[in-house]
Amino acid sequence: MKARPGLSGELKRLFDLPNEGFGLWLLTHADLRQTARVRAFVDFISEAVRSEIAPS
Repeated sequence: MKARPGLSGELKRLFDLPNEGFGLWLLTHADLRQTARVRAFVDFISEAVRSEIAPS
């Protein structure tokens, strides 16, 4: 995984995601769920996971 612009570049892949179906839950506090910062993170991580498991 490449570091995003403006970050330190110290992101490391800990494991490969399986290509078959699996459950992944991303939990947020109800009071913070719709804040811009949390929403941006949820959108980013959701798209990143989708692109990693998408068939090529």
